[in-house]
Amino acid sequence: MKDRNIKIIALAALIIFGSSAAFASGIGTITSLEGSVDIFKAGSGSPSAAALGSEIGTGDSVRTKSASKAEITFADKSVVRLAEKTKLDISDYRTGDDGKRINAVLNVERGKIRAIISKSAAKDNFTINTPNAKGSVKGTDVVVVFQKSSTAVAVLNGRYSLSNVATPDNKVDVKGGEVSVVAADNEPSSPRLMLASEKKSHEADTSVSRSAVASSGNTG
Repeated sequence: MKDRNIKIIALAALIIFGSSAAFASGIGTITSLEGSVDIFKAGSGSPSAAALGSEIGTGDSVRTKSASKAEITFADKSVVRLAEKTKLDISDYRTGDDGKRINAVLNVERGKIRAIISKSAAKDNFTINTPNAKGSVKGTDVVVVFQKSSTAVAVLNGRYSLSNVATPDNKVDVKGGEVSVVAADNEPSSPRLMLASEKKSHEADTSVSRSAVASSGNTG
């Protein structure tokens, strides 16, 4: 009986610690994709083809090519969707033992993402940056675009504190239903109301309509 109890305890420990190790190895997974999507693992300059279930870790980058999209679901249940011709760096993403987010820093090198962010006990712990802008998300649903040396932020729900990287203290609060642009080295524009056509376009660009194993390549 004693030996049986020891075996049960050992099996339980293996399951618990084995699951923890598996969870710790990645902070997100590819949950939907279409077209050609690559993953650059941390420290690697060579991409590998993404597939449904591919793990994403801190330091990794995800790249979508023409006519391609991807969705990443993180450990805290936040979801980030990439439009075509987008490259996203996962600079930092940490969660606690309770699964709540401790901190997240994403960098949009180019293209467009939509971030649907889960609630967390910590304040202002989800940051989305571009080469010329930085922003702290205070809400649940935001679109960030970087192209032609400019950043555009469209807040579908919540708030986004936006600034130019050169003048991080000069912030503009973009509220739900508003848009702001950081053009090159300029300060963020005064927020304006988002047009219905803009919202529809953002949603279409980041909506992943089908799932398929992606093919790899070094161009895009």
